[in-house]
Amino acid sequence: MRTLKKILLFPFRLVLMLLNVLLDLFMRVESFVAGIGGLFIVGCLIYSIVNQIWIHVGLLTGILVLGIIFVLLTAEIKIGIEILLAKMG
Repeated sequence: MRTLKKILLFPFRLVLMLLNVLLDLFMRVESFVAGIGGLFIVGCLIYSIVNQIWIHVGLLTGILVLGIIFVLLTAEIKIGIEILLAKMG
């Protein structure tokens, strides 16, 4: 019975492993881009605060918050996939 379960779950586990590897690569690139982009946005944010362009301050703050939320959600998805793989194995 246990062997049959492993055989039936193999394709699903294979897809999850592939998704895990692709998500790992995506997170590495995402972290690099988010770091450079975040520094640029913070620089623009400081410039906007100094020149008192408040609409730009609000927009840039929103973009920065959305970027942080996106990175955190991607990490949560990766953790969920790893937990699923651990339960299957």
